[in-house]
Amino acid sequence: MDRRRFIQVAGTTAAGATLLSRAEAQAPRRPQPEGEVLRLDATSPHGEPGRRNVYYAFADLAHTIEPGDMLEYDIFVREDSPAHSASVDIGFTEGPYFRESQIQDQDGIPCHPAASLDRRAQGKWHRRRFDLTPLAGRTTGSFELAFANDVATEGTYVVFLDNVRIVRDGQVAADIWSEGPPDPAALVGSQILTDVSLRTVTLDAMDGPPPPLPVAEVGLTAAVPFTTTEDGYAEAPLVAAGRDGFVAATVLRLPSRQDQVAAWTESGQLTPLTAEPGSYDSLCAAGDGEHFAFCWVRNAGDRWTLDTHIDGVTEAIPETGPGRCANPAVDVRGDMGVAVAYEVYHEGGFHVRLVRGAGAGWEAPID
Repeated sequence: MDRRRFIQVAGTTAAGATLLSRAEAQAPRRPQPEGEVLRLDATSPHGEPGRRNVYYAFADLAHTIEPGDMLEYDIFVREDSPAHSASVDIGFTEGPYFRESQIQDQDGIPCHPAASLDRRAQGKWHRRRFDLTPLAGRTTGSFELAFANDVATEGTYVVFLDNVRIVRDGQVAADIWSEGPPDPAALVGSQILTDVSLRTVTLDAMDGPPPPLPVAEVGLTAAVPFTTTEDGYAEAPLVAAGRDGFVAATVLRLPSRQDQVAAWTESGQLTPLTAEPGSYDSLCAAGDGEHFAFCWVRNAGDRWTLDTHIDGVTEAIPETGPGRCANPAVDVRGDMGVAVAYEVYHEGGFHVRLVRGAGAGWEAPID
């Protein structure tokens, strides 16, 4: 027996790659998580049918694959998770994701995050290795911890990951992640699941609860008084995200003069949005990070109209039709423009109408 085959070689090459023994490079080793590991949490809020998935980026590294390259990582799916499917997915600079290749690991399990790891990574650490030779010539981009399944049940998924690397000819050719915070930590995509988070934990903290979701702190200096000369109150404030940050709006009930709708930005500037007489109700809001929109019902005597404030411009929606308008809902989607749905009560009848607006103005309502 040649003992040298089983002696791990310590140290690095001149290029800085870590050396592995021949036995270590040629066969799957036992998982060896240590120190810090990545923890992914996600909650299925209901038991309705539908695909549940999460793709969470934890590293971004350009590595051109060569024949013989092996992707390996240690993975653990907590036993009480509704399903035990998980994997590392790779986004390349060109072409489809790694999951579309259907490359199998040493146990014949596909690389797709929907492939079950029951009895392998269920409640225990498991090392997976994939021969990347069929992908030679492609360059990696993002590395994502992912899982997907069609299990229609409530519950919390918890997945742990460690020692993600690409091995070539007995050397670690690319150390993707082994410790430290994920960089970048970016939620690439998710369906149905809520409370999704990715963080670094130590091995002895693996049984801890999921972290609270980050919430921006707001100091008291952000509070803006709407009047200093009379009694009154603000009702039902709403917030939307625009190109220059968050915009909030509220209905002001002022006893000595007409109601107002007013908006303010993160700079603290309070701006009235209404000048027409009347009472204002049913304020709604939407924003997509580029454009924002507010909509409300205005009543002046027997006349009911819908007013909008879109990207800083206030106007009434024309041709809302006779009758009483109520309960508007607004949505904004970039080049698709703005859509408003609302109820109309007229001559004992009830209608729901949809009206769309874009750069060319408002279209005629649709019943």
